[in-house]
Amino acid sequence: MKEADTGADNAKKKGKIRSTLKKIFFKVFGKARWFLIFLAVLFFTYMILGTTDKSGEKLTSLVTDGSSEDYAVKKVDYFKANDDGYALAYFVKGAYEVYGIKNIETDEQVYAGVPVAKIGEKYYTPFYMIMGDKNDYYGLCLDYGGEDEASVADEYVVGYKNGKDSAELLCHIKYDLADRVRFSRITSMNCYNGELTFAVLAPEETLLYSINTETSNVRISKPYFPDANGNYTDWVIPLDGKFLFMQSNGEVYLQNFDEPLTNLIYKIDASADNIERDLYFDLATMTNGKLFVARSMYDDRVYCLENQKMTLVADLSGSKDYDGSRYITDISSYSYGGKDVVCIATNNGVELFDGEKLSEYGVTLHLENHFYCVIEEILLELSVLCILGLIINLIIRKKTLLYKQILITVPVIVIPSILGSMALYSEIQEDNVTRSKQEVEQVCRVATSSLEGFDFTDFKDLNQNVGIKTMELSRKLRSFDTDDGRYVFSVIYVTDDANATVLGISDRVTRPLYHVGPLMRSGNSEAAKTDENFYLFEEVSGVMEDDSNTSRIYAYGVIKDSKDCGRYYLKVQTNTWNFWVMRRDWFTRIIQYIVVAIAALIFITVLTSLFIVRAIKKATNTVVKIAGGDFSARVKYKSKDELGDICSQVNTMATSLETMFEEKDRTEKFYYKFVPEQFRRFLNKDNFTDLQLGDARSRELTVLFCDIRSFSINSEIMTAKETFEFINKVYGIAGPIVRQNNGFVDKYIGDAVMALFESADDAVHCGIEMYKAIALDPAMAESLGVSAINIGIGIHSGMAMVGIVGETERLSGTVISDTVNLSSRLESLTKQFKTGMLISKDAVDRLADSEAYDLRYLGILQVAGVNEVKGVYEVLDCLPSEVRSARAAHRDDLREAIRLFHMGERDEAVKKLSSIESVDDETDGVIKKYENYISELSDEEKGNVFRFTRK
Repeated sequence: MKEADTGADNAKKKGKIRSTLKKIFFKVFGKARWFLIFLAVLFFTYMILGTTDKSGEKLTSLVTDGSSEDYAVKKVDYFKANDDGYALAYFVKGAYEVYGIKNIETDEQVYAGVPVAKIGEKYYTPFYMIMGDKNDYYGLCLDYGGEDEASVADEYVVGYKNGKDSAELLCHIKYDLADRVRFSRITSMNCYNGELTFAVLAPEETLLYSINTETSNVRISKPYFPDANGNYTDWVIPLDGKFLFMQSNGEVYLQNFDEPLTNLIYKIDASADNIERDLYFDLATMTNGKLFVARSMYDDRVYCLENQKMTLVADLSGSKDYDGSRYITDISSYSYGGKDVVCIATNNGVELFDGEKLSEYGVTLHLENHFYCVIEEILLELSVLCILGLIINLIIRKKTLLYKQILITVPVIVIPSILGSMALYSEIQEDNVTRSKQEVEQVCRVATSSLEGFDFTDFKDLNQNVGIKTMELSRKLRSFDTDDGRYVFSVIYVTDDANATVLGISDRVTRPLYHVGPLMRSGNSEAAKTDENFYLFEEVSGVMEDDSNTSRIYAYGVIKDSKDCGRYYLKVQTNTWNFWVMRRDWFTRIIQYIVVAIAALIFITVLTSLFIVRAIKKATNTVVKIAGGDFSARVKYKSKDELGDICSQVNTMATSLETMFEEKDRTEKFYYKFVPEQFRRFLNKDNFTDLQLGDARSRELTVLFCDIRSFSINSEIMTAKETFEFINKVYGIAGPIVRQNNGFVDKYIGDAVMALFESADDAVHCGIEMYKAIALDPAMAESLGVSAINIGIGIHSGMAMVGIVGETERLSGTVISDTVNLSSRLESLTKQFKTGMLISKDAVDRLADSEAYDLRYLGILQVAGVNEVKGVYEVLDCLPSEVRSARAAHRDDLREAIRLFHMGERDEAVKKLSSIESVDDETDGVIKKYENYISELSDEEKGNVFRFTRK
């Protein structure tokens, strides 16, 4: 019994222990809200820490794996010193661009880390920085835009005062993404006596900037355009208060801000075959009035440029034992303590040159862990524990419908999706690279064939023609890039010793004959590898994938130039990621996986939560209606839950879109009052905003000119206000009549109207109605305050060039052709013939039924300013009935007289004209005009055409 009692007691004790543990377990994990609250606290704490500079911790974890250490910088990409003895060193470590500021004389460290600049709501890391006065420093940040984030949208110049890591925005330069700016257009920056200077280099112009570091006042120079020979600025280096301009023809100028290029200090004498014939430099610094220059990435020598001569002053080739080629990355200078020192940054440290000898300066940065680094690690671990607690909470809670749905759908969807995505990603990645290689090779073949026969004669050396020829080549290369900037095209010339020179490139301002080092040649010739990232092919027979970065693919093709020397190559470069969106088969596979996953989720959701689905469908159907243009659609859902908030936001969106599109329609209609909508249709543009400067098309049109007679006399007795009211009343009658007859007013020219029609019948109908409404309606003259108003109308049909003219800031639609000129002359002719409306035979021939109009033939005429002779008719339909009857009565006699005149029987024509009776010269000036003209012709004058010598 005792043993049984003991066993029962032990069982009870174990049961109590299990019960206690279960209570503790459920008490800890049973309240999901505490985990959610704790996660929220962790999140906000992390966000607060995110606003603190942690560049030191990030740098420490990269370089020292979490421990404090002095890091000796080997390759220094930039080294910028100032006259206070401070220098800023820049190098790349992993994915970070690291900066360090030290006092060169005392080796005191001011800063080491990855500076951050907050501009608006975004954070940027400067990719280029320089020293200012004392220990201030300034940086340049880039913002990439577009779908592939491959083009620079904005450049920001920021300043860090007194060494603090708080950036102040000094200058913002914005670019159009359509220009496809891939790199910074700011070549370099310089700070001297409180002025931060730099240049913005663009293909067509160069601008200089000067920023006062105390007041932040920005000055911008006048643009520097290419000269008359097409020579352009291919590089600008700001120096101490000056700017070093390097022109495409090799001329080097040293100018003050906003000065024209007059101070020539050097002429580079470079050639494609021998780039070392003279120094082609891109780095410069000035100290104590002396200019020191060097060539980055490809040379290890520093020169002094003085009196238009280049003198070697420092040769680093033997200054230090280095396993590999030695090259300069940057130069700067400072004057401190009576010393003038040139700082030379290389891929193996920094050298200081005092005018006589070189001395090594070791850049060592002290990197430390900070408190924030430890806090971030703790926050991350606590977040993982909180998420694990939430998962446990879902499992132990009551099996409600929502939790059942989550527990079933998450494994069903997530696990297959992960496994399928991994397999699909691997397959797609391999297929992507293969297809990209094929496409790059095809693009290279097509582009290379387009360059066949190109004359590269002017690229032999830096001459007066190389600038315009380089721009021509660069524009041609840019024309190949028709696929949203996916490709970069460049032309390379290869010398006998396998060195390469860039002649043109599509995505930036080209420095003519710029040497880029040796390349490897493969194909039929013996391979000589010098750089694993560069290959050349004898024929366009393949592509090269960059081994160090598989996202880059190159293809080279031999260009058969005009000399067929076989040394010119077209290089095509692309990024495989850019092709992702173009692969429909990949996209289809991805969609299939997504559809299957969503279908499973929807099926389970519909079974467990039909009410939610119905509410979502309501919102979805409303969104579809809104997307289809029905902005009056609204979601009817009264609940105040989360779905109610969504439906309310959809309704708010619909209201906003309705208001926005109404404003858009009003704006567009207002625009069409200045540029008629028909111009968009004539030029085959879908939208008004698609119209661009230079758009033009040739088409057949009928042009109507209408002019108010004696307007100048009436305007003399009117005030300016009365004159405008007079004109606008006439235009108010003429404009609607034009539109009612399927035409449109091209322009109002003073007291004249120019209208365009696609049909000659519409133009004639319009002219008849316009004449009756303006000239024959007494109410019109009475409303204008004159006794009578008269107009003249001229109509002619023919080919015309319709297009957009002007300049980038002011565009105008117009029609340019002799058709316009002749219709204007016909309108002027109505004054001399005292007629209301004249049309050319070309217009008559285009009438659907010319017999339906009451026309009077006025002969073959040559109007002033037009070499062609044209048959002209008077339209009698627009005249009062008595005048119309009088002129129609002698229509046949007039035609016969004109025929006799054209046949050369002048006397008979005069007799015929004299025989026409009951002619009132005030209402019909044609008979007397012809009679006087024929009678006054001398026998020596040949030709039987009525010629008008004045308008």
